[in-house]
Amino acid sequence: MSVFRDYITEAMKPYQDEQIPEGDFTIGALVHAVMAIHDEEIARAFYKGHVLWLRNSYPQPDPEATVRSNIGWCFGEGMPSKDKAMWIRVCNASHPVFGQADITDEEAFRAGTTLAQREQP
Repeated sequence: MSVFRDYITEAMKPYQDEQIPEGDFTIGALVHAVMAIHDEEIARAFYKGHVLWLRNSYPQPDPEATVRSNIGWCFGEGMPSKDKAMWIRVCNASHPVFGQADITDEEAFRAGTTLAQREQP
């Protein structure tokens, strides 16, 4: 198996009783898998496997950008600064809202609140 598939399989164990199509995974499992990686070599293999999975499962024009954004999303889930820096080095991951900035939980909360207020009718 690939590093990507190994980590996703492990992260999907809590969801085994749910009706998730074979080979797919939840965003929670993806976040759990990404957050469990602290080694650059493993991170690189995971990234490459995720890109390959996306190409084969849900073809799109730029799967690398999607995977970088998926991994970057995890930055906002309490990822330590050291791990954020690793993912940025490995694949240039970037959070879809905050980019590669190393912001605090308070800054993220304020930004989310501001964004929600702007989107109110």
